[in-house]
Amino acid sequence: MVYYTLMDILQINAEKPEPNLISRAARRAQRGAPIALPTDTVYGLGVSVAPGHTPRALYELKGRDAGKAIPLLVSGVEALETYGRAVPHYAYELASRHWPGALTLIVQASDAVPESFLAADGSVALRAPASPIALALLRELGTALATSSANLQGGTPATSAKTIDPHLAARLTLIIDGGSTPGNTPSTILSCLTDTPVLIRAGALNLARAKEDLS
Repeated sequence: MVYYTLMDILQINAEKPEPNLISRAARRAQRGAPIALPTDTVYGLGVSVAPGHTPRALYELKGRDAGKAIPLLVSGVEALETYGRAVPHYAYELASRHWPGALTLIVQASDAVPESFLAADGSVALRAPASPIALALLRELGTALATSSANLQGGTPATSAKTIDPHLAARLTLIIDGGSTPGNTPSTILSCLTDTPVLIRAGALNLARAKEDLS
């Protein structure tokens, strides 16, 4: 098991993130250690997707099955070009309408995704969160964040820094406290690996609305 010490809590304005605090958080994430951050759904545990980094610490912290790939948080639609390959047109349409927001899209991964972050079939799940803090951090990092909900496997996802499991929190180097998240339902996940999108997980985004966007 990997343990981290000297945990800091950064209180950052959820609507107008302070640039100096975002830079401080980014520097910590650039070291490859997992951090906790708010999103527009629930709090997440994130690891920078940079050369030499792996999601191993996230699996160990959560007790997560290593066969389950970790989704990537990205800063916008352009990430489909960076991290995706042969992405269907409808995926761009969905992303342009619902990003930032609670929609995760599974696409074939490009070579920009390190092997340790790939799903077994060579795909990757991408989402741009509607969270000023998360988006500011992603822009400062200049890379994606592999992010899973901030809870032990099977536990209740945290919706504030205070509700992160204390045993989990004690093993992090940094928690970004942005107050309570506006939602408590995980994102909707659609697979974009075929000619039409396939629902993988019902979530915060109304699927009927997404289908209307494609009609």
